[in-house]
Amino acid sequence: MNNKKLLSLTLFIISIFLLNSSTVSVLAHEYDWEEDDDADDLYVDITINNAFYCDADFDGAEDDVVVEFTLKIEIRDWRELYFYRLKVELTLPSGFEYKHIFYLRDRPSDHSVLFMYNHATEPGWYTVKMDCSAYADDDRAHDKDSLIFDPPEGIGGTEPPIAKLYL
Repeated sequence: MNNKKLLSLTLFIISIFLLNSSTVSVLAHEYDWEEDDDADDLYVDITINNAFYCDADFDGAEDDVVVEFTLKIEIRDWRELYFYRLKVELTLPSGFEYKHIFYLRDRPSDHSVLFMYNHATEPGWYTVKMDCSAYADDDRAHDKDSLIFDPPEGIGGTEPPIAKLYL
């Protein structure tokens, strides 16, 4: 086969590949990236009112952390609250962290209490952080709060840490 025929065949094969690749169809959607007008229809507000330590489980050691907080979730239209997630993080003076996550469906009361049994095991300043996300239809609302407090001067008990939430 001479060079002209080989060149013609090569150009013919390349042109077939180019024609096939240039006719690709594409589906496109136009999205509105503006803020949702319904964003204010779901509202979350969490406030830590107080955090302290005591012997809440009556085991003789003042190593239980009690967190009193207010959680308000408002929906301003007909939508139903699917659930809300409450994340709690307790940081000890050494930097060790306890993390608890609660998934709830019932609406919270005006005053809620979280008991973290056997968590206060070091002297120094503790930090408690609460983070709440509520979900209703396609909307999500979020709020968080934190508080620093000083629990006991000494070492707590040896029982395993447990958290109980009362809404």
